[in-house]
Amino acid sequence: MAYGAQGAGADIGPNEILVFDIEVLDILNQTQAMADMEATQKRMQEMQQRMMDSMQKAQPQPVPAQK
Repeated sequence: MAYGAQGAGADIGPNEILVFDIEVLDILNQTQAMADMEATQKRMQEMQQRMMDSMQKAQPQPVPAQK
């Protein structure tokens, strides 16, 4: 359904059925999943903060006007 009538180029035809093989690597209970999600969010926030700090440092600072 994702590609619909248009398909996806030569590899996936219109309305073609796709079959995926997946491998389950880990199963987490709710507590483990919440802890994992919170740790991931914290890492992403830290990375975002580093990027913002880097962008601020890269911007030219205005020169104060002389009197």
